[in-house]
Amino acid sequence: MGNTLHIGSIGLIEALPYVWPTFQQQRRAKQFLRENRPDLMVAIDYVTPNVAMGYFAKRQLNIPVAYYIAPQEWVWSFGDQNTRAIAGFTDAIFAIFPEEARYYRQYGGKVVWVGHPFLDLLADVPDRPAARAQLGIPETETAIVLLPASRQQEIRYLAPVLMQAARLLQERLPGPVSFWLPCPCPATVRPWPP
Repeated sequence: MGNTLHIGSIGLIEALPYVWPTFQQQRRAKQFLRENRPDLMVAIDYVTPNVAMGYFAKRQLNIPVAYYIAPQEWVWSFGDQNTRAIAGFTDAIFAIFPEEARYYRQYGGKVVWVGHPFLDLLADVPDRPAARAQLGIPETETAIVLLPASRQQEIRYLAPVLMQAARLLQERLPGPVSFWLPCPCPATVRPWPP
């Protein structure tokens, strides 16, 4: 159906260039669903497009809809319109946080709290000395992770600010400092500065 990485955005004005590509992507997705009717639609986060697709799947195709990692309306919402919509068109909401489950239940959602997927991953996270040894970071060195987020806009706007902050920290902190920037490709992970 297509890759949506190029249309992810944050902010109202910043999202404007992505409105038309998002509608085009939704039109293609709806056509695909009409031609290849699935047994179940699973929506993941991405509130506005998934609310539209959820309504479409439920009302026009009569497909059961599940939501995994429902939008965190319980944290940041200014109203309950999306919450009511999600609780209304879903057959199941798989919540990763207990508060998320409680929130959607109070709006009539059929919710199952499944826990956060990162909890399983955290069981295998090495402790500090083991992590430093694996990454080759001496105990005497200050290691700082830079996290500009994942959307293209966030990287474009936040990465330069983080790099400036890193340079200031490097100048002001005593002793050796390394900066780490997680990348999607393990072969590209390198400490900064080189």
